[in-house]
Amino acid sequence: MKTCRDAAVLLLPLGCAVLLLYCSGDVADSGGGLDIGNPSKICIVDSLNRPVAHASVKIIASDAWFENVFSGSDVIADSALTDNSGVIRFDAIAGGDYNLQIDHPTGGAFVRNFHSAYSRSVDTITIRKYGSIAGSVSSTSGVPARIRLAGTAYSAPVGSEGVYTLPAIPEGLCYPVIMAADSQWAIVTAVDVVPAATIFSNAEVSFSTLLIDDFEDSANTGKVGRFVDNSYLYAMHADIDNASAHFQIMPEGIGGGNALQGTLITRDAWALVGLFLGVKAADDSVWDFRSAKGFSFYARGNGRLNVSFESDSIDKMESYKHYSADIVLHTDWRHYFISFDSLTFKEDANPAPDITWEASARSIKRIEFNALEDDTVQFWLDDLTIDGVDFSSVY
Repeated sequence: MKTCRDAAVLLLPLGCAVLLLYCSGDVADSGGGLDIGNPSKICIVDSLNRPVAHASVKIIASDAWFENVFSGSDVIADSALTDNSGVIRFDAIAGGDYNLQIDHPTGGAFVRNFHSAYSRSVDTITIRKYGSIAGSVSSTSGVPARIRLAGTAYSAPVGSEGVYTLPAIPEGLCYPVIMAADSQWAIVTAVDVVPAATIFSNAEVSFSTLLIDDFEDSANTGKVGRFVDNSYLYAMHADIDNASAHFQIMPEGIGGGNALQGTLITRDAWALVGLFLGVKAADDSVWDFRSAKGFSFYARGNGRLNVSFESDSIDKMESYKHYSADIVLHTDWRHYFISFDSLTFKEDANPAPDITWEASARSIKRIEFNALEDDTVQFWLDDLTIDGVDFSSVY
């Protein structure tokens, strides 16, 4: 997720005498201790490297951010103010992914995936002047009620006319999340916040589309809400001599952003080579796609792909077959829509499991892109979405 990621986080160099004057040595907790990672200290400074006293430091558990939003819990795990030297101490707690949100009347900063050092180290975070985001949001599939910046505590109501303002936002690239009145949500186009400037962002959103991934920094959807636990991609094959798979994130996406580029090669009818997207952890929840209409995405390349929806219900039946559909790729970008009503079991020597799509759709845990037997496929994928699903029932 690329949320306000440009805030500077610098490890304090030993030769930086001005900062050492304020940000070194043992610092008393004095009520400014927070529990995160290894014991450490951070120093909040302004653009002139002067310490910032009484800055608010909020800890946000990024791996639970969306779950907390849905449940109505506070996204802020802990918070405190810096002391007169601009310093705050962090004490150790259980591991996890944390974001830091720093706010002060003179400016702020947002740091994703903060990893504290040891007690003798000092991390320095520089705050900058705020920018602001303003605009309007509309939808024909729900009533926009609130706008949030993914992974942060920044939010604002959306008025009856669809107008909103986020008045004090640190600089950087942020992903606005629009919440509907009935707990549905949608991610809109990223906003690049500039200090001391107002950025206007207007959007028409759909609350019936679940964005699985758009490969922007592999951070946007893979971690927002933890729809996939530590979202990752991997390839598998039956025999290294008969199959191979390669993939990477490339700046060749449909809208000028990133896309997933891959090459799958099979050399006999027994080799299986593919790409698993959105793999669920064993103890994580699964997607419920029973109310969804289909799967849409952009793709280009050469060859054919088999798109398979792997169901935990079918896996527990010890079957290797899953509902799937084949697509033919073209050299130019095309938009593909696979209706879930059209899915079938691919015909081969293995028996098909006795289960309907609706029964298997309640427990989808990954989406596969497989090469067909004895084939070579080169492909690019972008903007993978599930259409017609109510977000409130997904997680």
